[in-house]
Amino acid sequence: MARSGGAAALALLALALLLLLRAPSPSPVSFDDDLGIPPPGVGWRHRIGDAPEDGADAKRPRPTPMRGTVDDGARHGAPLGGLGSGSIGRSYLGDFSRWHLKVGSHTHRVAAHTFAACRVNGVATVLSASPAHASLEGVPSSEDDDDSPPPRTRRRRTLPEDGIGGNYTALYPRAWYEYAPDALHPDARVVVSQVQFSPVLPGDYRASAVPTGVLRFVARNDGRATANVSIMLSFESVLASADVAPLDVSGPRDAWRVASEPTTHETFFSSRESRREGRRRRRIIVGGAHAHTVGVTDGTFTPSADHHGGVAIAAEGGDGVEVSVLREYDTLDGDAVAAAWDAFERNGGFAEDEDEEDEAAAEEDAASAASASAAKVASPGAAAAVSAKFSLKPGERRSIAFAIAWDLPVATFPRGPAFLKRYAWRRRRRGGGAADVAMSALRRAASWERRVRAWQAPYVDSAANADSKSPVRRPGWFVTALFNELYYLVDGGTLWGRPLSVGGLDGDEFDDDEDDEVEDALDGDSADDAEVRLLPIRPRSRGERRSLRRLGLLGGEDGDGGDARDVIGNGGAWGGTLGRFGSASDVDRATYNALDEYFYGSWPLATLWPGLDLAVIGDLAHAVDAADDTERRVLWRALGSAKKSAGGTGATTTTIASQTKRRKIRGVAPRDLGTSRDAPLTSAPNALSDVDSNALLDLAPKLMLLVARAHALRGGFRGPEAMASFGGGLERDALRRVFEPAYRALATQLRARDLNGDGLPEHGDADAPTLSGYDRWVVSGNASSYGGGLWLAALRAGAGIARDLDETDARTSLEETLRIAAKSFDEALWRGGGGGGGGGVRKSQSRSRRGTHALEGYYAADASGTDAGDVVLAGQVMGEWALGMIRAPGVLDPRKVRAALSTTYERNVKAFGRARGGSGSGSDDEPSTYVPSGAVNGARVDDATDAAALGVGAGDGIPAQARESRVGQSYALASHLILAGFSDEGWDVARGAYRVTYEDGFAFRTPEIFDAERRFRGAISGRAGAVWAIERSLATAAARARRSEEARAAREKGDDATPAASRDARVEDKDEL
Repeated sequence: MARSGGAAALALLALALLLLLRAPSPSPVSFDDDLGIPPPGVGWRHRIGDAPEDGADAKRPRPTPMRGTVDDGARHGAPLGGLGSGSIGRSYLGDFSRWHLKVGSHTHRVAAHTFAACRVNGVATVLSASPAHASLEGVPSSEDDDDSPPPRTRRRRTLPEDGIGGNYTALYPRAWYEYAPDALHPDARVVVSQVQFSPVLPGDYRASAVPTGVLRFVARNDGRATANVSIMLSFESVLASADVAPLDVSGPRDAWRVASEPTTHETFFSSRESRREGRRRRRIIVGGAHAHTVGVTDGTFTPSADHHGGVAIAAEGGDGVEVSVLREYDTLDGDAVAAAWDAFERNGGFAEDEDEEDEAAAEEDAASAASASAAKVASPGAAAAVSAKFSLKPGERRSIAFAIAWDLPVATFPRGPAFLKRYAWRRRRRGGGAADVAMSALRRAASWERRVRAWQAPYVDSAANADSKSPVRRPGWFVTALFNELYYLVDGGTLWGRPLSVGGLDGDEFDDDEDDEVEDALDGDSADDAEVRLLPIRPRSRGERRSLRRLGLLGGEDGDGGDARDVIGNGGAWGGTLGRFGSASDVDRATYNALDEYFYGSWPLATLWPGLDLAVIGDLAHAVDAADDTERRVLWRALGSAKKSAGGTGATTTTIASQTKRRKIRGVAPRDLGTSRDAPLTSAPNALSDVDSNALLDLAPKLMLLVARAHALRGGFRGPEAMASFGGGLERDALRRVFEPAYRALATQLRARDLNGDGLPEHGDADAPTLSGYDRWVVSGNASSYGGGLWLAALRAGAGIARDLDETDARTSLEETLRIAAKSFDEALWRGGGGGGGGGVRKSQSRSRRGTHALEGYYAADASGTDAGDVVLAGQVMGEWALGMIRAPGVLDPRKVRAALSTTYERNVKAFGRARGGSGSGSDDEPSTYVPSGAVNGARVDDATDAAALGVGAGDGIPAQARESRVGQSYALASHLILAGFSDEGWDVARGAYRVTYEDGFAFRTPEIFDAERRFRGAISGRAGAVWAIERSLATAAARARRSEEARAAREKGDDATPAASRDARVEDKDEL
């Protein structure tokens, strides 16, 4: 394709910069050369199958879902897909079973005819241990006579169900299947393994959104004779179902949810010159099948629903690898299913499209290759298959890549506008480009895999290599949790795009064609595993800006050269330059960007995709001024505790109450930004109506603390002069856009809820929850440790931001309120020595070297004086944690904070672990078994048994939610413990949260809540992203240790000068607030 002289010069400039600036990538010394399988101890591992229930390796008891909880069982694994483009979940068995291609919808259904298969010397095996893949039967026709003979029973060969057929490992975004050779052929001489991944890459906003997954197989011949091997990928169309999932045919035909738009299947082939391998290039043939809505490829049909578009599968061949394609077979027809399997079993491929392959091999332009057959309407149960066939000489190995891709550009909801997904903004053929995406994925697969490997290598190395020079040491299980919890970003109902109703969007299209040589260089394909770093170039024209954007050279907050103001936007439906981004709380409550969940779970975005984090914070801040006066009935279960009387404690009663409340009051922080059952991100905030969202007192502080985090992570809090001189933190105008509404939310709350002038918002005699963090727990009195602690932290952080913005009045107001509120908080809630409130606490034990201290005590849950108010809350000093995470000084007495953390560990962690251990009473004579399980929400502080300490006993006055634990909050507590010097305790808490998730059957469906009885709710919760806060704590602790060592070394040398690195770090962490 011809190009202008300017574009050619730009390409040459990019290549020149690449040669000058490329640097060797980190060496993943612990990784397997072929597949990059992490060493033992890193990555979640499971057999490809399940041990017998009564065997020596029987599974643990299955968790029990709470009422109204979605439970798909424990068979899950790393998903495929991109941020906001939908996902396909694949379990450790090898099946494809979780379908989140329709945004905000959850479908769990094993696709019987979607699988990978391998043929070794004539023996064909489905690479799955799922029983669903064994059957070759179709679906009986509704016209079949009742007296007709039953369909014949034929079976495919599958992997053993008991798990002896291989092992599964997951370190998201990669997962590995290692197949036992004797499960593929009795001779056991050919070894086959597989790695799957999607290009979810930190800081790369374009690649991370690509709707694709790559499956790369490595086969090795350990025998003495040549082996004939074939790999096949079969895939059922998801376009014929309104669920955007393989059609559910379990019920009668008239109950099937068949979409009305017709679909068709086409084959495609392309050829190209390979990347350099030594001094030679080889010719690559790519073949595949494309299922799509009729009319999307030629532009005669415009997608307007979730299932409009296409899905493609493809395989890479050439140089002795023969690719063949089966365009379509009907999974509703048993004969068609058997014929497809027989062809692969006999020949290792399909003969249908050999003519197309020969014709395409002569074509130089991949985009011009098309199917020779006329389009015809496909069956609702249509599937397609592609195979790669090759021979292996003794000792030879080959790597074969397959791709699954989809182009489903529209997300719709019951009300509100449809969204155009982020990945499709600049595509020329929206809905018709799945084949292009698949071919592009195969071309970029090697680069993507190298980049994922380079990203993960330092973490894996720090966990597995004793000689690692990393300043941070990480346990292998922690590295596993760190990466595997990122699955939620693609699998959590993620929505990323812009409303289609926004004028001008449809004209914002870019040409997909790019110069292959430059793109390959940028992807590293011709750089021999080089890590490419290119300097941003300022465009001189709109055309150059488009070219630079396509080449990924603009950088900025959004990857396209935009700054923070561009990302935050002005509060309109369009959003900023990154559009609107959101994810569901969990599959039970599909509320988007719920502020409480985001406060804990957004650390991956803040760390790895900070532009998206800023976009969400901007949306939450803009929602402060939203108003919806719609009156709606609010229901809640009130757990009201009678106040203590002079004669003893009051009894606990349970009632059902209802009132009518406004949905959203202007000036109040939002609880959420809508639900997929309505119109996420575009409807009025506060979709949930279980409680009065306007009365939740921890929302405004959390919003201010999120703003402060975004500012601090960009180098903020150094004063207005530093901002003006060095540009540290968010750019001034951008910071003002999010600070002002956050400040208004604090001011609104103070005016409405501080009735006694003590600087703290009051819960009063509430008969309903007033904290989103504990939304089933009625807190009462003038103060609470959770809400009040967050309030104090928000006042301090807000004052620091006001100082950076030169907002003198706001700073003075926040600081004065903080002075009064801190004193009131301590007097009302502290229970222990050192002044403050009354009450006592038994002596706590601490294991860390820095954990010995004279002060003992805790901050009570609230100031009501009830049994429920006097419990030890796991989140009692979360405000101090939030300040510590932005390296700001705390508000409370550090000795009391450490005492509170120590008490929390003893009562909420150790006692909870003993209760889950299930043996013994907890007394000295009958000790309980301690099982690390994270932290329970609330616990009594006296010397009662563990069961009573957790509020399990009847009539103990402790709310039911006290007995529950949150994985995300446990990770946050662990982060705080490590930050405070309780490293052993912190790792113990984190290990417990990990153990519950990955050993109790919650891998890749992390619950929001679980309890001592193994009950749970809220699967696929985003809160567990708080595990990335531990990484922040480790980095902070390492920086402190480095400064301490530098200072010690300077003292030993008798040098009075402070080391430069220490001075710089001290400036960064200085108390400027």
